[in-house]
Amino acid sequence: MDMDIDTKEEVEVKGNENSKWIYIKNPAISNSIPYSDEDINNFRNRGAELLQTFNDKRMALRDEFRDRPRLILEQKIATQRRMLDIEILEASRANKLLSGKWMLFPSVGRVDKVWRIIAEATASGQLGFGCWVRAGGLCR
Repeated sequence: MDMDIDTKEEVEVKGNENSKWIYIKNPAISNSIPYSDEDINNFRNRGAELLQTFNDKRMALRDEFRDRPRLILEQKIATQRRMLDIEILEASRANKLLSGKWMLFPSVGRVDKVWRIIAEATASGQLGFGCWVRAGGLCR
């Protein structure tokens, strides 16, 4: 473990000289994986149900609005899609699946600034349970 001079947080550095990763973990979260395999399976099952329901509604709308202007059909489907988004979010919350991966590709000149923002937000509990950045060199 090393100490990050800017944030005074312990950070873990892994890898070799050609490919190091710097990690930071939210100190308030003791379990970095707050969900179980059962939560994942429940979410997948619920997601499959939601998608099937959406597809069924979409097909029904296409039949119902077959002879109407296409714009009306597109608006109806867009409404159903927004409802699907909300239902997926509710299902993810119900199953404690609230984190995911974001891959950012800042320029070399901006990586320190971007890393500082993300690391500070993670350490203060505003952004997920952990994050990492590749240190040094370009990805090959």
